[in-house]
Amino acid sequence: MVIVGQLDDNPGTAIDNAIEMVAAAVETTVFSNGREFRLITYHTFGGPPYMEVEFSHRSVREDPADPTHYAGRHVRITDRGHVISDTAGAKVGDFRDPAWRRINDIDVLLGCDVRSWPRGEYTASNLFGDEGRRLREDVARRAHAAAERVSEFL
Repeated sequence: MVIVGQLDDNPGTAIDNAIEMVAAAVETTVFSNGREFRLITYHTFGGPPYMEVEFSHRSVREDPADPTHYAGRHVRITDRGHVISDTAGAKVGDFRDPAWRRINDIDVLLGCDVRSWPRGEYTASNLFGDEGRRLREDVARRAHAAAERVSEFL
């Protein structure tokens, strides 16, 4: 079981909007042996703080080379400019069509007491001090610059 959280001062993409990439990153870094895992998101803003994410899986009868298994337009923005491709390539992992299910009692699910951050205090600087604050500011600057560049294409 893996719990992933979004910082209260998150300057980038919301965790729920990138959950397929988050799941793929967890699989690659923690479960590279292919072991299955349950993914839970944690939020300190509105709604239930804990939600389990369930994904659809590709049928063994589906052809992995089928173009429907590929992402659409991909815009990669760097400090030197941008690159656009109409096919970004195969989706990483087998995480598709996420669905969230409310967890009413995380303590019962995990079988232990769970401590949660108070609303507004789950921040980069509270977790990692000055280094976290600096990293958050850098990510915010890059996210803002990327948003300005992407708006040129809309």
